[in-house]
This record gives sequence, C-alpha cells and structure tokens, in this order.
Amino acid sequence: MSCFFVFAYFNWMQDIILDCVFQSVFCLFGFVFDFIVERYVFD
Repeated sequence: MSCFFVFAYFNWMQDIILDCVFQSVFCLFGFVFDFIVERYVFD
C-alpha cells in the first residue's frame, strides 16, 4: 500500500515539475520571440 502512495506521489511531483519546466520554456520562448520581433520587425 505504501508503495502505491510513493508511486502516486512521485507521479504527482513529476507532473508538477514537467508543468513548471514547460511553462518556463514557453515563457523563455515568448521572451525571445518578442525580442526578435521588436528588433527586426519594428526597426
């Protein structure tokens, strides 16, 4: 039973970590895209 809880907890933590990583990458990509657009399109 405890093994199941450990597995469920690990799975939950993995989901949160993946979500954070995905959001960070998405924000970084948006920042870079914004920078490129401002630099080359509005110049």
